[in-house]
Amino acid sequence: MRQFTDWGQISAELADNSPGVTWSVAIDRNFLPVARINPTEELPSASIGKIFILLAVLEQVDRGTLSLDQLVEADESDSVTDSGIMQYLSARRYSIADLCVLVASVSDNRAANQLIDLVGLQATQQVSRDLGFIHTEMLDRIRDIRLPGQAESPSSASAGEVLKMVNMIAKDDRKITGSHQLRRWLSLNTDTSMVASSFLFDPLAHAIRNQQASVETSALWNKTGTDATVRADCGSVILNEDTWTYAALAHWENADPKKAASVMQDLQALGAFMAASSQRQN
Repeated sequence: MRQFTDWGQISAELADNSPGVTWSVAIDRNFLPVARINPTEELPSASIGKIFILLAVLEQVDRGTLSLDQLVEADESDSVTDSGIMQYLSARRYSIADLCVLVASVSDNRAANQLIDLVGLQATQQVSRDLGFIHTEMLDRIRDIRLPGQAESPSSASAGEVLKMVNMIAKDDRKITGSHQLRRWLSLNTDTSMVASSFLFDPLAHAIRNQQASVETSALWNKTGTDATVRADCGSVILNEDTWTYAALAHWENADPKKAASVMQDLQALGAFMAASSQRQN
């Protein structure tokens, strides 16, 4: 298993491990910087941008123009496939809350497009602008095939901006509408294959239950992005008494299974080093 041993050397080790891969990484421990690698590098980020869809929904719910209980008809004309389970379900009507759960838990492409149709792509992009982001936004709806002139990826991002957003969500920053609800949705994410794999949580349940207070808090909430030339993971995890927030994005030219496998090992090693760091100092 690939291992990191020094936060200061991670940039060089990533370059050695995965030649031809461009990285953008930002990691905080208890909201203090631990690692920064090309934090302003703008990269294709696949489904990471779906967070902005959920934020746009929550903003419109807050303004009263949408309700999470509102039912919408499934769009049979949208044949986008790949990630998600909506394409296999028989229901023809879904609440907006259900669509959000599908997006957060299994990165459902059809549900994401339905929500984009409801709130508008421009609304998701306005969320990015309101947060002051330059490199990070939802660029397009989800498509099976991308034609010339269309965005290379449904979203782009830099690790620095994504980490800023993650920290704001974790801290209930006033600029983030519905951060508590968003954390609950993202805690349902079943993809713990990247940075989160080394935390050894049940991929289907990340809650920590306080028996005395009868309260559940999420030990892990995250969002991933995967494409033929992209691997990305961002989120927050509680390890021992530490709160880690992170964003790690990798991009390479041309689909290459060997590069994808190497990048996955590096992402998993980042998570393992975070876990080991908390064990050593607690």
